Amino acid sequence: MKAVRKAPLWLALGLSFLFMTGAANASVVIGGTRVIFPGKEREVTVRLSNERDGPSLVEAWIDPGEEIDAQAPLAPASAPNSAQVPFVLTPPLFRLDARKGQTLRIFRAAGALPQDRESLFWLNVLDVPPSPKQPGNYLKLAVRTRIKLFYRPQGLSGTAGEAADQLQWTMSASAANSPGRLHIKNPTPFHVTITSVDLSADTEVVGKMIPPFGELELPLADARRKQTAQSAPPQASAAGAAAASSPSAKPATALPVVIPSIKAGDPLKFTIVNDYGGTEAKSARIATPSP
Repeated sequence: MKAVRKAPLWLALGLSFLFMTGAANASVVIGGTRVIFPGKEREVTVRLSNERDGPSLVEAWIDPGEEIDAQAPLAPASAPNSAQVPFVLTPPLFRLDARKGQTLRIFRAAGALPQDRESLFWLNVLDVPPSPKQPGNYLKLAVRTRIKLFYRPQGLSGTAGEAADQLQWTMSASAANSPGRLHIKNPTPFHVTITSVDLSADTEVVGKMIPPFGELELPLADARRKQTAQSAPPQASAAGAAAASSPSAKPATALPVVIPSIKAGDPLKFTIVNDYGGTEAKSARIATPSP
């Protein structure tokens, strides 16, 4: 039987979104989870490494920051041939041999950007594996990794590390029988990424990124139980796991989520992502909303 012809890069890019939603991982690894481009620098570098035992074809590009629609992963603004950004990336297409590394260089190009706040872009790395040497039918999928690139102008007030401490927290008015919404205002020129907000010892609400001088509302109705070993049901034990695998076993009943009452003056804890991709625990207090 003849092997299936190789898919072009644009098809591999489209399939990569499906591939990334599964359990597969990219073999070409980016050395970091975000890129900071200081306004005073002419260029920044990003290190890639190929963890595969064979070569990969790698395509890299920057897009202007639109979120990818699950129904349209090849949105024109994020495609490598049509993304318009004030940066130049080199090399954009190259072979990366097994267990080797490659440095991407990102230069600032022509194009005005706001100087009073950070700007968000996305660095894309498409990993196209080699075709199998043995004949036969196969489906070759590429994996795209997409991380944030922040352009940070000179002279911004404060620092990115202090931005999370400046967030302003209030409780928004809620409808009847609704637990309400956390309202978060970011008065700083930096992006702040909140991963989660603790509502109690075992309850949390998933956070999001707040843009510079932007606001975010988190409905408490979206709260969930924390994913910790302490919250695992008794069936997680070895005996319980064996029983759960039995054809006659019934699924464990999910524990209910108890949403606590939150009011002005209450303290809370939340977690953010810092410039290095690590997480930091922070604390704040619910303020009294302005009349």
